Amino acid sequence: MNRHQRRLAAKSGNMRQDFARVLAAAFAHHQAGRSAEAEAGYRQALTMQPDHADTLHLLGVLAEQTGRSAVAVETIERAIAINPTNAAFHSNLGNSLRALGRFADALAHFDRALTLMPNFADALSNRGILLRDLDRLEDSLVDLDRAVTLNPDQADAWSNRGITLADLGRPRDAVASFDRAIALAPTHVNAHYNRGNGLMRLLRFEEALAACDRALAIRPNDLRALFNKALILLLLGRFELGLPLYESRWAVQRLPAPTERYTLPIWTGQEDLNGLTILLYAEQGFGDVIQFCRYAAEVKARGATTILAVTRELTALLYGMAGVDHLVELGQETMHFDYHCPLASLPLACRTTMETIPGGVPYIKADPYRLPWWRTRLPAGDKPKVGIVWSGSQHLKKHLGRSIPLTALRPLLDCGVSLISVQRDILDGDKATLEAMPDILALGQSFADFADTAAVLAQLDLVITIDTSVAHLAGAMGRPTWIMLPFVPDWRWFLDCEDSPWYPTVRLFRQAEHNDWDGVIARVASALRAFGAGKD
Repeated sequence: MNRHQRRLAAKSGNMRQDFARVLAAAFAHHQAGRSAEAEAGYRQALTMQPDHADTLHLLGVLAEQTGRSAVAVETIERAIAINPTNAAFHSNLGNSLRALGRFADALAHFDRALTLMPNFADALSNRGILLRDLDRLEDSLVDLDRAVTLNPDQADAWSNRGITLADLGRPRDAVASFDRAIALAPTHVNAHYNRGNGLMRLLRFEEALAACDRALAIRPNDLRALFNKALILLLLGRFELGLPLYESRWAVQRLPAPTERYTLPIWTGQEDLNGLTILLYAEQGFGDVIQFCRYAAEVKARGATTILAVTRELTALLYGMAGVDHLVELGQETMHFDYHCPLASLPLACRTTMETIPGGVPYIKADPYRLPWWRTRLPAGDKPKVGIVWSGSQHLKKHLGRSIPLTALRPLLDCGVSLISVQRDILDGDKATLEAMPDILALGQSFADFADTAAVLAQLDLVITIDTSVAHLAGAMGRPTWIMLPFVPDWRWFLDCEDSPWYPTVRLFRQAEHNDWDGVIARVASALRAFGAGKD
């Protein structure tokens, strides 16, 4: 080697050493949580070696950890283009794709990671989370069980396994899995607040609240822990404590915050509305709108002009509702207003307690012009006409306790009543079953909107439903309604009662234990036979 070659080799060696130092310093910043310094270091390293796959990957991981999933995907894809056989690259790309809601792409990269490295515990854990998102709970548990078997010291996998077990209706096993995660990582915030969820499903409410408080002691502004605590408090009827915390829902449920939608001030209940105009608007599902639109009358009574903004499916239903001066479609709010308030924040703004829930019904009525048309489609005869709803939207996960297979309702067929399906969306697995049950008159699939639903409900003798928007609509209309609830229901149905302060004409049928829909349906069938015989 001549002198020139030696100089070039020395220079190259120095550049490699400089690159290694810069990268090592950036990685140290990353591990210490100094995100800005880590990113600056990674970018400096890439100026020295622009095609260094590991650096690109680390920069992408950092972007994901700082909430920039789109940047993470772009950066890790560059790393994979350089080195397509690194399993960790594919697994972390899957995480970022999942965060963007690109579930099919995410699954493909998790599968690729596991093809490259079949015993890759992190990829198994990550794929297990995604399969839970896809409502493939049993498959999720298989992956997570394998992940903790391969790496029993992986706290994240134990925590994720606990969430899947809870969704499968196995809260005791879920709590044990969270306990294992916490033993491995005592400051694992997710394990603590999800442990609170598991304890809530075991009706161990004070322990559940303590678990949320432990998570908040570790990370005081953790919105998911605040939201979980809110749901527990609201389920217990502790509105004074729970409603303020329920405002954390915006970030947790990925809803546009009020301040992102509108620049004018939000009404908190303290501001005088006399002579002013307020916009009240939908933010969540149809049932939430139907439940909380009742507060428009209370706001109107404070001297305000009220504008109610809802999605198109609800405009015909709520037209002419008491307390609403102007009804508009959400996104078409062109009128001037002085304040705004999302509907689910009105209980807080109105300082609602268990004793002051505005339970007057009906506050929603059927359009009289639609009644005759639907009357001709109802069964003739003297049998009581009973509407049924057994599952929620295609987008609602079954593990939320808001779906029952149609076949489970067979005991209701021989109860001396005429059964009418008022369910608009039929899950794929129920279509053939419904066609094979001619004793059920299927009307719901013909509904154009909720005004059609209301026109049929108004002419039924009884509505039997799980926890869906129809349950809220029937209750808001003051129709006799039986609601079938899971062992631990949504907070608005509370605990240990068969009635509802929100809806005086509602009767609640609760599971006696987790996943026991058969027991619920048996009690409903017994009550329905009495109803059909005129004894109820």
